[in-house]
Amino acid sequence: MSNLPTFTRPTLALAFGLEVAAVVTYGVWAWHTVPGPLRGPAAIGLPLAVAAVWGVFATAGAQVTGTTVVATPGPVRLVLELVVLGGAVAALADLGDRTPATWFGALLVLQLFLTRGRLRWLLAN
Repeated sequence: MSNLPTFTRPTLALAFGLEVAAVVTYGVWAWHTVPGPLRGPAAIGLPLAVAAVWGVFATAGAQVTGTTVVATPGPVRLVLELVVLGGAVAALADLGDRTPATWFGALLVLQLFLTRGRLRWLLAN
């Protein structure tokens, strides 16, 4: 296993911001799309489920602590990240205003470009 590239604080802040925004987006999306008495539980449960999956399925050595609950191959983790973050773009677009979705998507592309060394690392591990 090769060494994970290091990142600048702004790059880490961008990645963390996108992760938090994605989780919040899933809650807002659930609130606006799930009808009736399941609206509240969905608005709380969906973001919690996304955050749990995000935290549980990680590539060993890719976290600050270096540990993971379920060791996940790098390519699988990359797909998970693209599904979660790309899904947030789709959820924002589904809410009706394309501007936030466009901005989120643009920031996601920027983050992927800035962390292309990490993408190569994930694909190799």
